Amino acid sequence: MLCDFKLANQWTDEHTKTFLDLKAALVSWPILQAPQYDGSPFVITSDGCQEGLAAVLSQCMCIQKPLGKWSERLLPIAFTSKRTSASEQKYKPFLLEFAALKFGLDKFSDIVWGFPVEIETDCQALRDVLLNDHMNIAHAWWRDGILAHRIIDVRHVPRKLNIIANGLSRQWEGQPRDIRLLDGSNWTISEDWEANSRLVNDILFNNSAIEPQLTTKLQEWFINKPVFREVVESIAQLGLTGSLRDWKHARHRASQYMIEEGKLWHLWGRTAVQA
Repeated sequence: MLCDFKLANQWTDEHTKTFLDLKAALVSWPILQAPQYDGSPFVITSDGCQEGLAAVLSQCMCIQKPLGKWSERLLPIAFTSKRTSASEQKYKPFLLEFAALKFGLDKFSDIVWGFPVEIETDCQALRDVLLNDHMNIAHAWWRDGILAHRIIDVRHVPRKLNIIANGLSRQWEGQPRDIRLLDGSNWTISEDWEANSRLVNDILFNNSAIEPQLTTKLQEWFINKPVFREVVESIAQLGLTGSLRDWKHARHRASQYMIEEGKLWHLWGRTAVQA
């Protein structure tokens, strides 16, 4: 099989130069296009496997053929991929597809945020899961982060047609793992990575507008309940500037809670914590 074919004694400097030239061509104009903010939806095609996660950002654009005729084609804007971490490698196939979609949206959010997005995936059940309210808190965060974008369509693409994303996600198959490599395997798409990068696409944690009087009132209510008082203080801390370490600690303590209508709410089942 081709995967058993070794190039160690056959790969030369000329091959390396050719490979780098090809790589540069794939990420340059006219292959790689700049995004157009004319209302045309962006398309994110994702794929996940045991060894890697990948996504391709593209958009339908008008191009002129050599004879002068214009036509619309789906052209790539950016590519991204990462090797699965030790924990991600243990995910079931469906969760790998779920993680790949979240990974792609997070990586491309600075381009597509606020604009219409169409999702393409070779996991047919993913659309149903995005509409499912019965999932654990971690996966609910993933779903909320995904649905925070302006997604207008989720469609199934057969694996045999999902060539680019599929190839990017499987590029590490059969390769040894080395934590020194910058392949993305040293971090995960879990909530811990969101907190570390300070990227949270979830309105439930937008507590920067909490009034100081309300915070003080809640702290007084929970004077004899130090656990909840610390949660209130942590939620208030999220809207303040400070060190990354303090922000991460506050973010961890405030997870699964929010302040709304003058009450402290627990997000699991959305029940109010009574003072």
